[in-house]
Amino acid sequence: MDLSFSKTYRTVLLFVSVCGFPIPWIKFSKRVSILLKLYDVLVFMFSVYIIICSLYSTMQASFQDLCQLGIVVSQMTNGILITFHYIAYQKIMCKINIRMDSLTERILCSPLGHQADFVRTIEADRDLISIFTKVSIIFNMIASVLYVLPMPLMDYLAGRERARLPIPIVFLGQAYSTAISYEAMVLQEVFVLVYCSIKKIGNDCIFLSFFKIQSAYIKYLTITMKSLGAELVKNGGEDKEKKLHHWISLHQDVTRGTQELVSLYAPLIVLYYTNLICIIALGLFVQLKAENVDSIQSTATALWISTLIFVLYLQSAVADEVREESIRLASEAYFIPWYKMKKEIGQSLRLVIMNANHPILVTAYRATAFILNKETFLGFIANVITAYMGFSKIDDVLKENE
Repeated sequence: MDLSFSKTYRTVLLFVSVCGFPIPWIKFSKRVSILLKLYDVLVFMFSVYIIICSLYSTMQASFQDLCQLGIVVSQMTNGILITFHYIAYQKIMCKINIRMDSLTERILCSPLGHQADFVRTIEADRDLISIFTKVSIIFNMIASVLYVLPMPLMDYLAGRERARLPIPIVFLGQAYSTAISYEAMVLQEVFVLVYCSIKKIGNDCIFLSFFKIQSAYIKYLTITMKSLGAELVKNGGEDKEKKLHHWISLHQDVTRGTQELVSLYAPLIVLYYTNLICIIALGLFVQLKAENVDSIQSTATALWISTLIFVLYLQSAVADEVREESIRLASEAYFIPWYKMKKEIGQSLRLVIMNANHPILVTAYRATAFILNKETFLGFIANVITAYMGFSKIDDVLKENE
């Protein structure tokens, strides 16, 4: 049975790669690869152009328009930095992938048994994340289109044809006078939001895939430690001692792989927390305070913000799952009566307990402010509310001074 990462999560990786993600696991033909690279370069240049236009637009925008522009700039910056991260860390990701596939093969051939439990866990996680990836990408594309297109349509039906843009960007070098330029600008805004949403959700799905696999590894170690401990209590022969050494070797590889994944995603965790606070707080402000947002656009904003919050909660829950499984593993090892066993086996078990007693935290640079767990998620929501109240206060002060 092939449970390698690229095979197990092929649906996720295929969806993400077709959307322009520079991932190393899906191989296309030379012609398709050239087209995808050309697409990435053009999208990068276009993203920089949109950011410049957005910054230029701030010179003559109201505070509410500034908030809308802030959402676009934050999203575009997010998409660009995620792309750069994957380009810069491609070789490291390949090495991590090779080690994960090697570890999976070792587990499937392990003398510890319980492979059926491991396979069921992997397959269940794969099915859930594959469905989540498809639904999320399609949902984000629909929400992005609904945010932009209804306003021009409603203006047209109300007799205010080409009166305003959904996102108040001043496009450099383009005039508003012709129908072609206006439609082109609207399509560009649709493309910007779709591109940003796909980049974000694609990275989220790969993150969830990686850490669900780590969680499956730790669950396997917990199950096998329980059964191995019972065997060691009954009979501490040489074959049981070899099994224990094999288990310790697997535990070392799992711990090393998890630490490498945490180091890989550390920059993105910082980016998520800082960028999402701005995006969600600004989105809430536009949702509740803006006067020129129609009902369809308002609904699309609410759905989009809800998706961002839900995905962050899923990431926090998966990171918490890894931590809780590592704590459960330490408890299982501790409950084995190692003090009744032979000295060599007892020393090995004490070493396991010492190492397993440090729970795995998915955090950026060991900073408590950037830990991915449910408690920090609640703190993130509090920070979003604080930021929203700050934007509202600024808006009220500006209105009083007018």
